[in-house]
Amino acid sequence: MVQGPRRISDKVNRTLGLDAAKVDAVLLSHAHIDHSGSLPRLVKLGFAGRIHCTEATKDLCEILLADSAHIQASDARFLDSGHILGSAFIVIDVDDGQRKLSIVFTGDHGRRDMPILKDPARIPLCDVLITESTYGDRLHAKTPDMERKLEEIVNEEIKDGGRILIPAFSVGRTQNVLMHLGKLIKEGRIPRQQIYIDSPLSQKATSITARHPEVFDKELRTLLEQGHQPFNFDGVRYVQDVEESKSLNDLRSGIIISASGMCEAGRILHHMKQTIGRREDCILAVGFMAHGTLGRKLIEKYPYVKIFGQRYKVNCKVRSISGLSAHADYSELLESFDHLDRSTRVFVVHGEEDAAMKFADRLQDAGFGQVDVPVRKETFVV
Repeated sequence: MVQGPRRISDKVNRTLGLDAAKVDAVLLSHAHIDHSGSLPRLVKLGFAGRIHCTEATKDLCEILLADSAHIQASDARFLDSGHILGSAFIVIDVDDGQRKLSIVFTGDHGRRDMPILKDPARIPLCDVLITESTYGDRLHAKTPDMERKLEEIVNEEIKDGGRILIPAFSVGRTQNVLMHLGKLIKEGRIPRQQIYIDSPLSQKATSITARHPEVFDKELRTLLEQGHQPFNFDGVRYVQDVEESKSLNDLRSGIIISASGMCEAGRILHHMKQTIGRREDCILAVGFMAHGTLGRKLIEKYPYVKIFGQRYKVNCKVRSISGLSAHADYSELLESFDHLDRSTRVFVVHGEEDAAMKFADRLQDAGFGQVDVPVRKETFVV
């Protein structure tokens, strides 16, 4: 691997100057990155032969190549955003030969001190910031308050003799809810009970999450070291097929977590048909519900809603917990941007109009001089 100025080394290390598929073998004298660093690139370009080295060199390559990959990942400018598994802030450095420009896109901005994932990375200084604004007009409950609320709801619903139906996104939200329920059970704050995950996509997403411990936070890693399985503890059942899902219609207690998170499609609707008329049951909203969705109508206390085109009276309890959201609220966003130069140009996107406009006002109050809220199909030159 050629080392030196990036404008030179990057081009050379990408091309290598040979047909990797025609290389029979590699003889590696030692593990220093200038000797070993292009091995992953060689394999990506088609090398399928054997690499010959000493055992000690092999062991050193395990840590040196991993460290090199970490540096390259930083250079590629994807920074952990703490929203869902694999989510990232994207940093783009533009150089047209006359001027340089650094652009940061937050995507969905995660939150600090949330379960499972590491905290969001520090956003680098930039010329242009494109930020989400999903909760640009709201604040979340703090995690301890949210856990107490979840504990209270579960215990009250157990006394009422009903079941709890939780609409949850398959990626991120389902795993977070499971993590909190498992923690409450482990601490003896709620009774052990059956928890059904009725979503094939949720099961697959949970399996993928379990395969990526490199993104877990310290709390989850400690639980795993203690032998606790946060996504598959005693009482958790992943519903496999349609027939098993239908059998949950007769369930009168326990917790069902199902998709979709906004109650617009999927198995959640079949369960909702059974729950919505039962006074002893509860629908528990644990995340953002977009305007006009069935989930939004429920949390706004519509007396009647339509499911599969049929009108139903809402007799069940509808409760909500805001602290489980994986999106930063306006205070968390402002804190994340506080170190940025106030000359940074900001574009506010990914939020309902009212939330986006209010967050733009807050950014201007914080000293950012150039803040725009683009409308659909509007373009800007930076």
